[in-house]
Amino acid sequence: MQNESNCLCEEFFKPPEQQEPQAHSFFSSEHLGVSLVVFGIVTIALAAWRYNQVFWQIERGNYRPDRSIVWLMTAVVMVLGLLSIPLLLSRNRLPSVPSTPIKPHSRQPF
Repeated sequence: MQNESNCLCEEFFKPPEQQEPQAHSFFSSEHLGVSLVVFGIVTIALAAWRYNQVFWQIERGNYRPDRSIVWLMTAVVMVLGLLSIPLLLSRNRLPSVPSTPIKPHSRQPF
């Protein structure tokens, strides 16, 4: 049991250059997460631009509603949401917790 826990600890705490490389595909949770962050930043910029545009249209008395950005944002969020479903369903599950607790290493006198 002790050798098994040592092996598990050594594997978990390996430096990054010694860990086994993982296969990265274009369709991964990492890429989807980065896409969501970038989309959020773009959304904030577009919202500020649109707010300023509408503000000045109201001030001049010639407000014209434009729903195209709303439909574009809706479509992008739906596509990214649909892409996240397979990633959530097929993700690697964490290993189950062992039934016997791992005992800490005992210190030996010098």
